Amino acid sequence: MTIRAGITGSRGFIGAALARHLVCHPAFAVIDSPYDAYRRDAFAAGCDVIVHLAGVSRGDDGEALYRTNVEIVRELIATLERVDFRGRVLLGSTAHIGRDTPYHASKREGARLLAEWAKSSGGSFAALLMPNAFGPGSKPFFNSVVSTFCAQLRAGGTPEIFADAELELIDIQQLCAAIAGIILAGADGRGEIAIAPVATLRVSELKKKLETFRDRPGIPLSGRFETALYQTYDSYPEIVKR
Repeated sequence: MTIRAGITGSRGFIGAALARHLVCHPAFAVIDSPYDAYRRDAFAAGCDVIVHLAGVSRGDDGEALYRTNVEIVRELIATLERVDFRGRVLLGSTAHIGRDTPYHASKREGARLLAEWAKSSGGSFAALLMPNAFGPGSKPFFNSVVSTFCAQLRAGGTPEIFADAELELIDIQQLCAAIAGIILAGADGRGEIAIAPVATLRVSELKKKLETFRDRPGIPLSGRFETALYQTYDSYPEIVKR
């Protein structure tokens, strides 16, 4: 049976990649998400599963970011209730969900609201706790430190390290494959599903790896992770304006 999958935020980095991945998968039919509110009901009614990725991840006004993300979830729930949706909703969230920022708080509140909807509607819900995703098409200074460093190096610049934090990383293709697998596995009662990173390293280690691509062109790549890093590095033009 074909699974009809809808993706909110399907024009964003992860959403667009997930749509491309599912379109090529024989088990899925992708339902295009609407720009306008008038088509939201038809969109939801045509889905078996909705991956909710729409929202704001960055902004100078933390309160506005929080309100926007929570309101988007409330609008989705209102749509689900109007069409009596009883399928599955997966909320794109973060592996660092416990952090004390407006963004992380908005993800926690969105998950709480969707869990309440699932309990009262007969539908199912889970939050996807995703590592930091990178790959070609990710936006420098926005989506990932990987894309930022790659763009800076390709432009002849030198990336700066403001905090040598530990990074949990996953390339976009493996993230999409993981989400597809979660959908195919079906609901199992978990409210949160953690997606494992493919690599964990510090910002300084990432910078050193990426500098190797610049300083030693043609060096053999070791494994899928380094290949994905190189493909990301190579995807940016020689001059990138911030």
